[in-house]
Amino acid sequence: MGNTPGLDPDLAAVAAALDVLVERVARRVVELSQADDGRPPATTTVTFSDELLSVKQVAAAMGVGKAKVYEYIRSGELPSFMVGNRRMFRRSDFDAFLRGLG
Repeated sequence: MGNTPGLDPDLAAVAAALDVLVERVARRVVELSQADDGRPPATTTVTFSDELLSVKQVAAAMGVGKAKVYEYIRSGELPSFMVGNRRMFRRSDFDAFLRGLG
């Protein structure tokens, strides 16, 4: 978070610690979401700067149904991870996937 003018130093320290914790949790979520099929665990992390997309948003952006999105997930072509019971995609991963289709 850095030095934010007008922010209590104790609050700034707590906010910085939370940023670190969220990044660690997100990294672990990605690692645990990978199928145990011999693929290496994910090496990417999710940070606040990453835009997250849902299956519905990805399907709409591609002009396909959700079933087709799940096919891409199962094939390993489209990286995703679970947040609770929701499958999510990093915008950067989705953009890279689209570039690979062209």
